[in-house]
Parts: sequence; C-alpha cells; structure tokens
Amino acid sequence: MADPFSIATGVAGLVSLGVQVTGALLEYYQDYKHQDLDVAAMMCHIESVHEYFQLLSQVIAERKSQGDESLTRSIESSVTRCDNLLQQLQKKYSKFERPSGDLCTRLKVTYSRALYPFKKSTLEKLKETADEIRHNISPVLQLLQLKDHKRIHDKTTEIKTLVELVRAGQIASDLRTWLDAPDATTHHYAACAKSHPGSGSWLLQSAIFESWLDSPNSFLWLNGFAGCGKSVLLSTIIQHTFHDRQHHHDTGIAFFYFAFSDESKQNTSAMLKALLLQLSSQHAAGKDILKRLHDKYELGTPPLDALEDALRELLSLFTNVFVFLDALDESPWPKARGEVLATLNHFRDWKVPGLHLLTTSRDLSDIREDIQPLPEEDVAMVKNKGVDQDIASYIAGRLDTDRRLAKWKPFRSKIEDGLMLRAQGVFRWVDCQFTLLQSCPRTESHLGKLLESLPADLDETYERMLLEVQRRGLAFDLRRVLLLLFYAHTPMVISEVIDGLAVDIDDRPGLNLRRRLQDEDDVLQICSGFVEVDIEERGGDWVEPIKVKVPRIAHFTVQEYLESDRLPQQLRDNFGLNATLGHQEMTKICVTYLSEPGLFAELQTERYLQSVVEAYPLAHYAANSWHLHYRRASRHYKDLDNLVLEIFTNSQIYASWGGLAKEDSTKWRRGAPYPLLYFPALWGLDDICLRLLQMKAHNGYQELVNEKHEDVGTALHAACHRGQTRIAELLLEHGADANIRDSYYGTALWEAASHDFLELVGILLKHGADVNARLDAFECGHALTVLQEAAMRGSIEMVEMLLKHDADVNIHGGPDFGTALQAAARGGFVEVVELLLEYGADVNFQGGSWGTALWAATKGGSLRGSLGGSSGGSSGGSSDGAVQVAEILLKHGADVNAQLDPYDWKYTPTALHEAAKNGSVKMVEILLNHNADVNIQAGGLSGTALQAAAHYGSVEVVEMLLDHGAEINAIAGRYGTALKAASVCDQDYMDVMRLLIAKKADVNIIGGWDKSSALHDAAHHRKVDGVRLLLENGAYVDPRDREGRTPLMRAAMSTVEAQGPDTASLLLVHGADPNACDDDGNSALCYACAAGHEGIVTVLLADDRTNINARCTLGTPLEVASGPLSDKWKEFNQEDDFFASREEWLADREATIASKKAIVQLLLERGATQTAPEEQERSLPERSSNPL
Repeated sequence: MADPFSIATGVAGLVSLGVQVTGALLEYYQDYKHQDLDVAAMMCHIESVHEYFQLLSQVIAERKSQGDESLTRSIESSVTRCDNLLQQLQKKYSKFERPSGDLCTRLKVTYSRALYPFKKSTLEKLKETADEIRHNISPVLQLLQLKDHKRIHDKTTEIKTLVELVRAGQIASDLRTWLDAPDATTHHYAACAKSHPGSGSWLLQSAIFESWLDSPNSFLWLNGFAGCGKSVLLSTIIQHTFHDRQHHHDTGIAFFYFAFSDESKQNTSAMLKALLLQLSSQHAAGKDILKRLHDKYELGTPPLDALEDALRELLSLFTNVFVFLDALDESPWPKARGEVLATLNHFRDWKVPGLHLLTTSRDLSDIREDIQPLPEEDVAMVKNKGVDQDIASYIAGRLDTDRRLAKWKPFRSKIEDGLMLRAQGVFRWVDCQFTLLQSCPRTESHLGKLLESLPADLDETYERMLLEVQRRGLAFDLRRVLLLLFYAHTPMVISEVIDGLAVDIDDRPGLNLRRRLQDEDDVLQICSGFVEVDIEERGGDWVEPIKVKVPRIAHFTVQEYLESDRLPQQLRDNFGLNATLGHQEMTKICVTYLSEPGLFAELQTERYLQSVVEAYPLAHYAANSWHLHYRRASRHYKDLDNLVLEIFTNSQIYASWGGLAKEDSTKWRRGAPYPLLYFPALWGLDDICLRLLQMKAHNGYQELVNEKHEDVGTALHAACHRGQTRIAELLLEHGADANIRDSYYGTALWEAASHDFLELVGILLKHGADVNARLDAFECGHALTVLQEAAMRGSIEMVEMLLKHDADVNIHGGPDFGTALQAAARGGFVEVVELLLEYGADVNFQGGSWGTALWAATKGGSLRGSLGGSSGGSSGGSSDGAVQVAEILLKHGADVNAQLDPYDWKYTPTALHEAAKNGSVKMVEILLNHNADVNIQAGGLSGTALQAAAHYGSVEVVEMLLDHGAEINAIAGRYGTALKAASVCDQDYMDVMRLLIAKKADVNIIGGWDKSSALHDAAHHRKVDGVRLLLENGAYVDPRDREGRTPLMRAAMSTVEAQGPDTASLLLVHGADPNACDDDGNSALCYACAAGHEGIVTVLLADDRTNINARCTLGTPLEVASGPLSDKWKEFNQEDDFFASREEWLADREATIASKKAIVQLLLERGATQTAPEEQERSLPERSSNPL
C-alpha cells in the first residue's frame, strides 16, 4: 500500500501530518465503529487527538498574521515531542489493508480478530499512542485556554450587544408595552450558556451554510431527534452570523425560540410580534412601520394578517435580514403549529431577496410535509459526524470545568470512552449521565458498574433518575416542582416555586411553612437533572429592572415523558402528570394560598404590595392566575367548584384576592371592592356566576347584577368587554341595566361594539341598550357614539346593525371625531361611506378635527383604527379607498372649496390644501377635475395649495397645480411663496426648486412671517445646493429680513448642524458682506461666536474683509466667544424637545464649551485684541464633570 503522506517538516508540517494521519485512521475504522466495542473505544481517543490537531492548525494559521511568537514557540515545543509518535501512527496505518465492502468480508471482520488492524493489541497500541500525543499537547492547550479568556470575554460582550439590539430599547416604551412581544433573549442566553468553543464548526464551515448566508431568499431547516442540541447549535449560528455580518450595510437579525414550557412563546402572533419588535429598531423606517400598526390597532392586538403585512414591509427594507426560528415542534399541534407552519410558508412565498430564514425542529411528518425542503435546504443532525465531534468536545469541556466532576479526573479517559460509545448523537442523554456521575460513589468499581450499565436512551435515563429520587424519599417534592413549572401560566421565579412546594392541598390545606425550602440550591438538589435555574432581568418601562432567578425544565422531553404512557406503572402514581390534572392542582394551590390568614393580615397592615409579595412570594401569581388554571381544568369536579366559590363567599379571601388582582402591580391601593360578579363575568365562569346568583336569590338579583365599580363598571361591562355572550344573557335575564355607564368605556353596548361582538350587540339592543349613548372615552370631550366608533374602524356589519336599530347618522362626536361619515371617510372605508349616505348622512357637515367628510378623505386612509382592537372592516381602509370615497362624496354634493379651521389656528385649508400637503396625485387630480379653486389662501403654514405641495416636496403635485393655473409668486402663509416653502423642505427640495425656477418663480420676493427671501431660508437651513441654485439664478446675496439680518447672518446663527461652513463660504464667494450688522447691531461673526460654530468662524476669518475686532451690541467677537453660555445651557429642561435626554444635553453642552474655547484660541491667533486677559480666562466656561 502506498504511503499517502509526504514527509512533514517544521511545526506546521507536523500538525498537518497529525490532522491527516488521525483523519485517515478515523475514516478507515468508521464503518466498524458500531460493530465492535474495542474499535469504538479506540476511535474516541483518536477523535480527540484529531480535534486537537485541527485546533492547532487553525491557531497556527491565525497567529502567523498576529505575530504571537511566544505561543508559536510553545506549540512548536509540544508538537515536536509528538514527532516519533506521529511517525508510529503513520507506519501502522501504512500496514492496513482496507477490507472490501461485501457482506462476507464485513462478517469476517466482525467475528474474527485475526486481521492486523482489528487485533486487540493493535487497537490498544493505537489508544496508548493517542493518549501519549494528547499528554504532550495538553500544556499548549492549557496556554490556549488562558489566551482564550479574552476571546470568551469578547464572545460574552457580543452576546450582550446582540441582546441589547434585539430588545429594541430605542423604540418608545408605549409602543413596546402595546405590542407586548415576548422576550426571546431569555432562551437565547440560556442556549448560549450551554455552547462550548468550537461547537457547530462542522456546519458553520460547510458549503451549505455559506450558500445560505449569501444566496437570495435562502432557507435552511436543521432537524434531528429530541436532545441532539438543535437549540444550542442555533444560538451558535445566530452569534456567528451577528459577528460576521453586523457591520454590513442595512443588515438585520432577529430570532425566536418556541418554548414548550412557556405559553407566551408558542403561537404565530408571539413569533411575529417578537420579530417585528427586534427588527424595528434596526432600520430607520422600522419605528414608523410599528407606529402605523399601533395607530391602527391602538387598544387591541393586531390580527395575524396585519402583523404579517407589517413584517413583510419591514423585511423588504433590509439589504440582508437573517431570521432564526428555533423548535417549531414545541408549538402545540395541530392548531398553533399549523398556523406557524402556514406563516413560515408565507415568509418563503414573499420572495424577499434579502431574507435568509433558518429553522430547527424534530423531523416530524407534519413539519416536513409543510416545509417540503429541497435537498440543499435539509440538514439532518442524525448520524452526523459533526454532532459527534461536538458531543466529544462537550464531554471534555464538562470534565475540565465542572467542579462536581473533578473527583473523576483519574478516570477521565474511561468516562469519555463510555459516554461517546452510547451517546448516539444525543446531547441531552450525555447531560443526564453527568447527573448520575455526580451522585455515583467515588470508586473505580462503582464507576465501572455505572458505565457498563448506562441507559440505552432518554426514557431509560429518566426512569433511573426518577427511581433514585423515589429512593431518597423526594418523589412528592420533585413532582410538585415539575407540576409548577409545567403548567404555570407565566414562568415562575424561584421564590414562587419554593412557596408553591410548601402548599398542602390534601388533608390539611394551607401554607406549611415547615416545608419552605431555603433557596434555589435546595430546589436543584431535589430536581437535579430535571431543572435548571437561569438569571433573567424583569421589570417594565416604569419599574426598575431587577435580576431574578427563574427555574426551567432542563429539557422539554422531561415533560413529554412524564405525560406519556411510556412512564412505567411503578412510577406513574408518584410522578405521572397530565394537563387536566395539573391545572386542577394548580387551581387548588393558588386558592389555598390566597386563603392563608397571614396573607390577609399582611394586606391589612402593609401599604405597599411589594412588601406583601416579599413576605408571600406566590401571592401575586396566585391572585392573577388561579382562574386561568380553573378554566383549563375539567370543571366537573364538585370539590374544585366549591373551593373556587369560596373566593367569592369568604370575605377575607375575596379581599386578599381583590387587592392583589388589581392592575397596578407595584403598589397596594385601598379602593372600592370590585363587584362580586365582575371577575366571574370577565373570565367566562358562567357556573360560578349562576351559583352566586342562586345564593342571592332570596335577596333579589337587581342589586347584585348592577353593582358598580367606579372605574370598571358592572359585571355586564366585564362580560361585554370579553365577549362572554352566555354570561351577558344570564345577567340581563336577571335584571342587569344595559345603560349603566363606567368611567372609561361608557355603556356595555360600547364595550361589545368596539370589539365587534355582533351577536352580543344584538342581545343588548333587544334589552333596551341606548344605541345613541355618547362616550367620552378619554375624558377629553370626544363624545363618540357606538356608530362613530364602528365607522372609524370600517366595520360594515356593525354599522349596518346599528343603523337598522335607529342609530342617529348625523350625531357629532366632539372636537376630534366629527360625524360617522367623517370617520369612515378618514379611513377610506368605501362601503361604510355608501351605507351612511344611503341612511341620510350630511355630506357637508363641518366639525371636529377632520372638518368635513371630503377633507377627512384627503388624509388618505391612515386611520388610527379600532379602539377595541378588532380587525373587522369593510373594503377600503387605504389610500385607494380614500380616493374612491372622495369621488363618492363629490357625486353626493360635497363642497369642494369648503374652508374650515378645525384647530382654531387661523388656518382655513380646503380639501385641495390637505391633498397637496399629503402629495396625493390622484386626490389632487380628482379635486381639480371637480373645480377646486387652485389659488384659495388658507393662511397658516401653507398659504396656497401650491405652497403646501412645495413645502412637502411633491414634484408631481406642484407641476399639476401649475398646469391648472396656480399663481407661482402668490404671497401667503408662513413662508410667503412656493419657492420659499420649497427651500425649507426636508426631501426632494432641489427638484421642486428647479421646477419652480424653471416656471419663472421670482427668487427675490420678500414675504412670509419673517419677511425674508428664499435665500434667507435656504441659508438658515444650510441647504448648500439650494443656496447655490438661488445665487446662480440671480438671487440678491445680502437682502434683509424683518430683523435686518442677511442670509450669511442666518447661516451663522442657525441651529442646523450640517453644512454650515460650506453655506457661509458659498455666500462669501458670491459677495456677501461679512461685516454687515442687523437691526440689533450684530454681525455674522458675532452670531457664529455666540453659537460656538467653529467652522463658520474659521470661514469668516479666512475672508480678508472680515473685521476681527468690530464691536457689536454683543461685544467684540473675542468677548462674545469668551462670554457665558446662553440660557439654553444653564439647566436641562425636560419640557424642551430639542434634546432627548439630559445625557444628550450634557454632551452638546460640553461640545459647545470646547468649540467656544477653540474659537477664542483661533481669534487670538488671528490677532483679535484682548483688553482684559485675566477676566476673559475667568469668564470662559470651564469643562467640568458636573457642569450644573
């Protein structure tokens, strides 16, 4: 057999030889690994050495560029000692002959040890050689570990950076609170913590992954059986992608971990919300997309199609966006997972070029059928050599770092061999064996027995672990902890679990303080291998974040096993669980805890709820979650019903629960108790409602059903808020008054209609609900009716029902909302508008901030949407719908030139003004075709429609208005002329200015509120291109505004930061007078010195004409620059919108001080006179860490 290796020279050559020869040996023996235990054991040793040489090869390549001589010498010393050993391995390999692949030869190899490569002595010699090589290399590997501390620190920092990025802290707190997206970072942190150096490199360095990174609209599905490390691998991929692509232009990254143990992370809505929030902070336009979604569904949850549309729009903004979805199989089948898979296919069908989607799951038939991956998209983790290498690395890492395993150091090699032999690619199985190793007596004999009898799979592993818990007498404790974690509505913190374990629910119900554990160490001791504890940050936008300890199930297969029929009969009584039984027990635990007399006493004496929760940690969870468990438990158990009924019949329990269940979870406020039926009605507990009514029958029902809370109203309000139709009917049949008002939503009809509960609205109307009752939803004069609210949302079915029940079509809804017709027109809801007109709506009614229906329509279908959060609606609701609405209104006699002042700002626009401002070409065209007066002056900001279009940068609209006779030089409004309005525009201003100048706009007209020219405005806003265009077209360089200021002065005093020196330089080149003074006697140089504009001062001083010592009203330039700061810098004002935070104000203040110091130095260098140097030095603001 020919020698496949060339002679290696030097350290790099030896390392390369090591990689090649160990790789060749692994390849040779690979086919026989599972046929012979001795072969498998030997291969574990060779695999370990092969991995070491691969690592050294990578380090050598990296260090060459870094010039780390000391490390290179250490590697050389260690590897040189392996020279002879490597030559031995090479010689042994050269003697091997590969058996043919036929069955007979395979059998011969299996049952005969005569062949040289398979002799026991050969295999033992290979193991010994491998161990000696590893011993020689160990010192340099330890050195690498020390040098990798910085890398580990950098990795940790990078994880934190990514987590901060996707938590979207820059997004306004009200938007984050409204969206209520689950926090995907908790699971990401946990998965990253389980990752180890080098894991996943088999995938990250593969061609299939590189193709996924770089190909447009790419998709990858990682699949494998439970416990094979998919989530940990995904966290590694996420971090690798972030590290590799974070600095690329317009690149986004988002991820979501579905979680079997957390209901808030199991459905499509949760996934979409998380991805939306994470990406919205990574693109400049992302916040606007989120804001529009919020405006449309302000008081409710957006429907899935709206969330999908918003996400699609957001994804399309990025050049590349990487989306990772973990554990699709942990979304419950069929409904939740079916919806998730459908949405996943929508993602792929969108064909967004920059979208790169990667998902993980078990290889389940429903997932494979839905995904239908192409061969290059399907990455199986079953029988994967890369996964085996990761497991070997994980085992070595645990043995190196876990202090509880240090006792097994002398037998390390034996443990590695035993675990790798049986692991079969399952990380979770390996992890559980470490739990068994930790409790194994420290003798070689006991270790040998444990390794010889390792369980075959996870089920057998869990069975042994449970038997051990049972033997220790801790079965009840483990079962209770797991029950709390399996079925908790929200993840519990460790203190809640500890108190949940201490609750007796059987013979003597109550909180047994003798059963309270001390801390999480006790929990982990009981639940070793079944439970892990993570550190999480909790706290909202108004509560200081705190770090809490959150216990979690170590792996979702634990719950699957305990809920399955695979659990042996001898363990089922002590450990068996199912959802129905679990929620029954959770209900009992919560209600029993609320019944604790000490809790009631604490609530009576303690003002702050936080103090109560510290004394009784489970109190808040129990009060707010018992009903969720009760509803999910089978409610055919009389003892459970009686226990729940006690909450409402025992005054102490009711008082405890009522206080803890309030929305304000940070403070305890003693207020009016909630009506007895309020919460049963809200939560749909119809049996409890009926029994409470039966108990009060002898006293009459009226008082009970109409009992009212000052804030939330009656039980009927509660039922209508949640759409509890059966309970609402029950209450109405027992005398509930349908027209009682609360302080927020008004009547029950309003509650039901705003959520589009059609059947419930019909029932209320039949029971005498006032269809025209007004509501001031926000206590600010918005006296809406149900009809107006339904029209605002475009709910055609609701509008039709209300009109058929004699709703007044022309009721005015207060200062904001006008009539139902205006509301529907504002949303662009065509069918609703037609229906309202059919029922006699007044097309020209004026009122509210929308003025007339036509004026409302010109706003273009950007309605804020449902107050109740329903997605119901008619066709329309878009800019196209708004155009159709405008045409309908005009056909029905809408006054196209009606002027109004909705805000009492002396601004009386027409529909044409509004359409021109919005840049709606179609809308402007329709209005002009219906004889809109193109030159009506509205006052205010815009003046004429032409000025409005010019100010907002709409070139097409400007051209259309000019073609229809708009007066190009008409003087009106804040800016005076259309050209002046264009000169302060933020977008496309040059195109508009060029068009106006080409159409003979006068560049020198003085007008507007400040009596200035277009050049004044362009210079003030430092629009260099605009200044140049005006000067090239004959603009006077030194005109005066109302204050006598020239464009150069306006540029010098402007707060706009960009392009100041360029603007000033351009004006000076065209002859601007640098020494001119305004009516107050101040020059451009004085203004620039006062404002700290160092760049402009430099430009002015470069002009020989500038008088550096000219005295102005403010003083000489040197006196101005060295004088005190303006009032703006004396104290931070939170009411001022100029700065977002005090930190930003401080930074700007420090920059201004530094600039003014630099200006003083510049002036002195250029010869400025100084009459009192010591005074100037004293008066100059000093830089301070605390300027205030």
